[in-house]
Amino acid sequence: MIIFRCLLNYQPELCVIKNIEILPPHFKIYRKVSDASTYNSNIKMKPETTIQIICTLLVFLFVYAAISKLTDFAGFTEDMYNQPLPHFLKSILIWAVPAAELMIAGLLIFDATRLAGLYASLVLMAAFTFYTVVVLVHFFKYIPCSCGGIIKNLSWPQHLLLNVFFLLITVVAIFMYPLKRENYKSEQSL
Repeated sequence: MIIFRCLLNYQPELCVIKNIEILPPHFKIYRKVSDASTYNSNIKMKPETTIQIICTLLVFLFVYAAISKLTDFAGFTEDMYNQPLPHFLKSILIWAVPAAELMIAGLLIFDATRLAGLYASLVLMAAFTFYTVVVLVHFFKYIPCSCGGIIKNLSWPQHLLLNVFFLLITVVAIFMYPLKRENYKSEQSL
């Protein structure tokens, strides 16, 4: 009888007998209208979680790319000197690219520097994406080789898709960052 009153009168408090819930609390039809925001927040991923997942993906990408360049440094140097760039720039990029990748990964790990890491990631991924587009539109007289590691096996169009994917998720994380701060402040005020 209590269960029927619970369902018919929409009184979820009647659905509890001796601290044992008869009906699961996550069922929307059994919850009060005032609990709708709590119900929806249980389904949606929190901004902190989304940002954390994106940062983790970026950290793996940058650490993998930097380590693959440094472990095959002779091959990376040869590939870099094969790029259609001025010679003085190639000498700088040989050290600057892996260092920047590791530095950005380090920034993304810590919450205090995460936003700076996301902006640095955006700049680096935008530069990589721009360079890939320039290669694809045959701006250079020849097509240079790509990055090291598994990424080296990708074609230039596949490389562009990978870059655009990481560029877009970086933008998503940057736009979600204020939401993370708002949620943190509201949780602190409770």
